[in-house]
Amino acid sequence: MQSRLLLPGLTLWATLAAAEPAALLFHANFDGGLDASMAKGAAKAMVSGRVALVEGHAGKGVSIEAKGFLSYVAAGNLLPGRGSVCFWFKPLAPVQSRAGWDRLFDIHGATDKENCIRIHFMKGAPKLYAALASRVRASLTSFADVSDWSAGRWRHVAFTWDGASARLYLDGGLVAHTVDPVLPEALESAFYLGSRKEGGEESRGVFDELRVYSGPLAGREVAALAGLDAAEASRVELLNEAKLRYLDTPLVTFRISGPLPPPPSRVSERFPLSDQENRGGWALVDAFSDEFTGARMDASKWSNTIDSWGQWEWRAENTWHENGFLKVRMLYTNLGNGRYYTSGTYRSLGTIRYGYFECRMKGSTVNPGTCPAFWLFCNDADRWTEIDWLELGQQYSNKAYQSPANVLDYTLHLFKHPRFHNPSQAKGQVPGHYQHSLLGYEAPFNPSEGFHVYGGLWTPTEISIFLDGVKLVTRTNDYWDQPLWLILSMGVRNPYLKQPSGEGFPALWEIDYVRTWKNAATRN
Repeated sequence: MQSRLLLPGLTLWATLAAAEPAALLFHANFDGGLDASMAKGAAKAMVSGRVALVEGHAGKGVSIEAKGFLSYVAAGNLLPGRGSVCFWFKPLAPVQSRAGWDRLFDIHGATDKENCIRIHFMKGAPKLYAALASRVRASLTSFADVSDWSAGRWRHVAFTWDGASARLYLDGGLVAHTVDPVLPEALESAFYLGSRKEGGEESRGVFDELRVYSGPLAGREVAALAGLDAAEASRVELLNEAKLRYLDTPLVTFRISGPLPPPPSRVSERFPLSDQENRGGWALVDAFSDEFTGARMDASKWSNTIDSWGQWEWRAENTWHENGFLKVRMLYTNLGNGRYYTSGTYRSLGTIRYGYFECRMKGSTVNPGTCPAFWLFCNDADRWTEIDWLELGQQYSNKAYQSPANVLDYTLHLFKHPRFHNPSQAKGQVPGHYQHSLLGYEAPFNPSEGFHVYGGLWTPTEISIFLDGVKLVTRTNDYWDQPLWLILSMGVRNPYLKQPSGEGFPALWEIDYVRTWKNAATRN
């Protein structure tokens, strides 16, 4: 069902999972052959190439070799909007030695590959990747580090989803979680085990006990399927729920749309737009503030020569001051090694912990396709966190669909923290990495067509987002407590990551000012 929540000027929709228990729709145990041992739809296996019954986890299992595939009819056996897929898998080679994609479970959209439910090993990385995707919204994905997966050892994999969340489990334990996932639309008529539709990208392992359910299984149910006894299943479920509490509550995480309440009137440039009466007792922090009225970059505050990140090639000549604005451009040029763009960034020389951060800017002239961002970041020995006050052109980006120009994204990242404990990782290391879309706002304006004020409040107890002085969302701050750099940057995004083009370039992004304040509640 759907639940409607109201905030001033905004309508929020959240899809809530039905309370009904998940029912088994499909089960292939392979003991009596390749056909399903139980199926609500067709049980007959569709086979091509080298598919063989071999010794399994319990009885027989199945392996799929070069250019072979094993598939089953989806109708009656799988529901796009909610479900669970579970199976045992034994890799026949160390995962870290794999150079290409290895498909474990796959069902594509009826007309395009981006519309899917998918579980596979990532290309060139020892990570398990589980995704839901829609033709009009990009996949929200879950990742899990599987670098410790050795050849010949059975592992249990489970992926559950509905409109509220998607969860990835390994050996009964929760390893990744996505809130408010995008659900697939029309899917193909069959799902595939161990390879893609055309054959190829085989899993290089053995499968057993493939199960598909009508809804998301509870943690204790997944733990039981993974072979844990009742006491251990109960312990693992408590650990799973603790992880969810750490990562997701109390938390507001919705995509919202609609007009905002009228913005507050600007009376003073000395205070945040959201607090023009200065009820918070704010004092400007000059080292992290700039009006960009000087002829060139203030080298006592900023660097514009920091190292590039993959496709994000940042060069000093792509930033300059003009008429009281910081201008950042992106150029199209073939750099080799699959890179085609250069852009610019300002990063603070020092780091800061807590405060109110505000930036008045106009989005890039190429939107979607570039990502102007106003953010905080640092990677220390024991902490690695990030707060994205604003990213444009960020969500819903894939080959089939370009990010809407009016979507504003606000994201939190947690890579490492000493208070985060995961038994299968080094202390403090988050499995994969936790990325949470704090808010995706479908604005009633195009940010590239005018200036708006983007703000963020970061205290020891909360993280809040503001747009034109109006608060959009607040979450409790549980991990973001290290000093961070303040960064303004523009990076390349889809469609140009996958389909480079010079059309519309150079792109230009304009920043009027960036200001930072502190008060009694945000002093270190």
